[in-house]
Amino acid sequence: MWAALFDFMQQFNRSGIAAWEAFGVAYLYGNAALCAGRAGHLGESLAAARSAAHPWCGMRNMASLIGSGVMDRYPSLRIGTLEAGHSWLPFWMARIDEHAETIKAALPTLRQKPSEYVLSGRYFQSIEIPEGEKLTDSVIDLLGEDALMYASDYPHGESRFPKSVRTVMGWTMSPASRRKPLWENAVRLYARVGLS
Repeated sequence: MWAALFDFMQQFNRSGIAAWEAFGVAYLYGNAALCAGRAGHLGESLAAARSAAHPWCGMRNMASLIGSGVMDRYPSLRIGTLEAGHSWLPFWMARIDEHAETIKAALPTLRQKPSEYVLSGRYFQSIEIPEGEKLTDSVIDLLGEDALMYASDYPHGESRFPKSVRTVMGWTMSPASRRKPLWENAVRLYARVGLS
């Protein structure tokens, strides 16, 4: 089974380059089965596996894609990490910057530090509502307003939709700092849709 999945992913990765060139967007999404293992592994529950899976997958996928030099090879590529949380982003940027320096031989030559790709206006991370207003404000304070974007998580079971819109609109962000994460950043990620 794993060999078949690996073959499929290799084919997808080869064909995915054409999709990146055509649409200019790569979406990174965590998968509980692939990233955190099955529930029951090491005695953990389904809740523990799902809680860990999406952030861990988002972190690994983002570091792998940026660390592979893809953003240098495809300078108009935009990347969105979705449904993986967002409050880990500042610490992860610092960590992958450190490793890009200390184990430089493990990576291709990158034109920038990994964190600079994240802050370049080409990387986007969906806001996870359970992480709340304080953590979201902290990430915006540390990174600025250009990377985060609202996502309702609809139609997943853990989604708070339609209350998610009301919840986020109730956060005490200034109108100026609200516009990018709640509208403009998604418009930039999904540029081919034609919104403005």
